[in-house]
Amino acid sequence: WVGMYGGGLARLQHGAWTRWHGANSALPSDLVIDFELVTARDGDTEAWIGTRGGLAILRHDHDWNTGDPRIPQLHERVRSVLHTRDSQGVPVVWVGSDTGAVRTRLEGPWRLVSRLGSGGNGIWGLWVDSATDGSDRIWLASDGDGVASYEDGRWKRYLRADGLPND
Repeated sequence: WVGMYGGGLARLQHGAWTRWHGANSALPSDLVIDFELVTARDGDTEAWIGTRGGLAILRHDHDWNTGDPRIPQLHERVRSVLHTRDSQGVPVVWVGSDTGAVRTRLEGPWRLVSRLGSGGNGIWGLWVDSATDGSDRIWLASDGDGVASYEDGRWKRYLRADGLPND
């Protein structure tokens, strides 16, 4: 699998390339910024693709979904996509966009996590690790709004004043 900045998404399988782009698919933009491969409940591999035009999900090599139309973060520039499991082992996909971060369990609704990045250039990095009590600690990295972590039910934000090279 290869995401191309201007060329869409491609996969090499059995010695042949398959390429999806705006002219032959529902990919919202040929500018692929990030993607994750996710194993679906049926065992098939899905591609969750962050593009300049929003999120696209490719299922079964031809079924496209662009996410819940009520969630604006899924339909603007998506800069980061991350696939994890929550502390109960349930698969979760996180999406960082120009105006914040959202997440969904693979079988559930989308939820707004943060609007960090809205005052800058969006969420460029997502990371989830384990806190000392075993719960999830979420990290968001923005360009212009600093870095934020979520733990114990609250956000902590880090800026240049805290030692970062910039916000």
